[in-house]
Amino acid sequence: MNGSTSTSFAQIEDHSGKMLSQMVDIIWSINPGNDTVDEIVLHMKEFAADILEPKNIDYYFHESGNLKNQKIDATIRKNLYLIFKEALNNAMKYSQCTTIDITLTLSSSQLTLDIVDNGTGFSRCEVKPGNGLNNMEARAKLMKGKLNFETNPGEGTRLSVAVQIA
Repeated sequence: MNGSTSTSFAQIEDHSGKMLSQMVDIIWSINPGNDTVDEIVLHMKEFAADILEPKNIDYYFHESGNLKNQKIDATIRKNLYLIFKEALNNAMKYSQCTTIDITLTLSSSQLTLDIVDNGTGFSRCEVKPGNGLNNMEARAKLMKGKLNFETNPGEGTRLSVAVQIA
């Protein structure tokens, strides 16, 4: 096999893996058996383990409020999870972090997801325009939620999403 062929196979494998992952996420998000906050937490923990452990990034989940058996709308469940995935992927790929703290808090009927890394941070006006940040903002709007970024070069990044679930 020449270099061009092996590169093509690697690209096909990468794209196939991404498509399979997206299909699994779609099926998970529309399954009515996954309609509680504790189910989304379980799915988040599985994803975090899959992508962060091989990179030796420590991660910690914190849960506050009565998440058990709390119902969550399919649109919110899907978009919150996809924001979570995007944030973890970005932290893993670009932040050079060694630790990520993930907190889910349910207070009254507001669910808040906070993701904080100890990485290099970034200046939003200097970051290459891509779909990641724009997609997260669009997803927050779809949920009628609020998305907030706090980051500065050398200070890590905090992403916070707050959404009404009842």
